[in-house]
Amino acid sequence: MKTNLKKQKGFTTVDMTIAMLVIIIFVSIVASVSYSVYSTSTEATRTAAALNYAVDIFECIGALDFDNVTINRIQSRLPDLNMTIEANSNGVTKGKIKKGYDYTLTIEDPKGDGYVKLITLEIEYKVSAKNTQKMTLQRLKANA
Repeated sequence: MKTNLKKQKGFTTVDMTIAMLVIIIFVSIVASVSYSVYSTSTEATRTAAALNYAVDIFECIGALDFDNVTINRIQSRLPDLNMTIEANSNGVTKGKIKKGYDYTLTIEDPKGDGYVKLITLEIEYKVSAKNTQKMTLQRLKANA
């Protein structure tokens, strides 16, 4: 009767290599998913903040009478919203909102009859180092 003397316990190099490959693939997948969730969350947060700034601006405009909806009157209220004004010409105001949001506010009379004013607000902001988003919102203000 022959006794098997080669009962060696342990892992071979092939076992260790396969285990390392499985671990590396798993870690890379988890890291990729984590980064994707982080970037999507950051984009959603920045977009929500831009929308909140736009709502604040339109609420200020909504509180004004039709005749008072002018760039100068709106500009007098923008510092209350922590907004700075960089340029102003011909019914167009450009400036910055805190935390890296740039805006352009335009007021025009689309038909030229003095009954309706079209207010256009563009907010541009970075969502990552490479990507920039631009949000454009419009509102009509009618003469009652």
